[in-house]
Amino acid sequence: MKAVPTSKSSTGKYIPAKGKLVDKVRNLLYISEAKRRTKLTTKYENEILDNENAEGNENLPDTTDDAIWLQNNTDPWEEVLKRWDKTFPERQKSQCSTVHQYLEKWPILKLQKGHLLINLDFEKLYTQQSLNFYKNWQSFFGKLLKLKEPEVSNENALEILQILNAVTENDKKIPLQMTLFGYLVPPKGRLSRKIKFSSSEAIQGLIVQTHDAGDIDNVIQKQNQKASSVNLTVQPYILVVGKLHDFSAIYIVIDDVKYEFQSAAKAFDVLFKIYHVFHAKYPPASSHLYLIIQRKMYEITTRYDDIPPHIVGILNL
Repeated sequence: MKAVPTSKSSTGKYIPAKGKLVDKVRNLLYISEAKRRTKLTTKYENEILDNENAEGNENLPDTTDDAIWLQNNTDPWEEVLKRWDKTFPERQKSQCSTVHQYLEKWPILKLQKGHLLINLDFEKLYTQQSLNFYKNWQSFFGKLLKLKEPEVSNENALEILQILNAVTENDKKIPLQMTLFGYLVPPKGRLSRKIKFSSSEAIQGLIVQTHDAGDIDNVIQKQNQKASSVNLTVQPYILVVGKLHDFSAIYIVIDDVKYEFQSAAKAFDVLFKIYHVFHAKYPPASSHLYLIIQRKMYEITTRYDDIPPHIVGILNL
């Protein structure tokens, strides 16, 4: 299908070209361009994960005592920071296969201040990208909305869009935008031949809402049960208490740990960083959304990126 210019559109808005062939061509063009790109972040990550600099690692100091100390102490905080910094190379060699195992290995992350340590490790991995979410999200979402708004038909999405247009404070927009994100870019993947991911499932890999603070534990339990029923584990996500644009509390739920934040932007920034610091896989239903955030907001490319064709056009915005 060819693109419909604004002058001929029934909605008065530009409608992008769509279809399997269009997606395939965009994907091939994107891959071709990607091959020509070289990124320092990719090179650095591959060196860490492959342990290519094995000779250098042999000369690293033994941090076993520091790791043991961190497993059994939480203060003074100055000492925590010093030992955390020294044990960074050990965490990059982590063999933990789940978020739960990572938290058990580094239990100090269960503290409310644990997210500060996550941010420190991310800054070591990606020195230049730590503030990129704050710099890039609003601009990117504006472009995405301009591209995809003509396609919005879901009643929930239309209601969110109406509320979003009335909100002026950027931080209060973010939970609305993240929810709308899953409708604007629905998943195309499947859990199995019979089970196709829904937009609702994709959204819940990013953000879950409850109106009642007393219902938090029940909501978390339901998320765990839902994942267990299809042999999946629950990956970290945002939990909003109250209205999306006027929340009374906002948390990152990571295993049995809850980090509370005052800012939605900070919560979503740390959520993304957790995946890279923990070497965790993105939730299957939401992986395309996280990949867009990774590529467009943080400008991070890794050799593990499996780009689905239907997001190639968005990555080229």
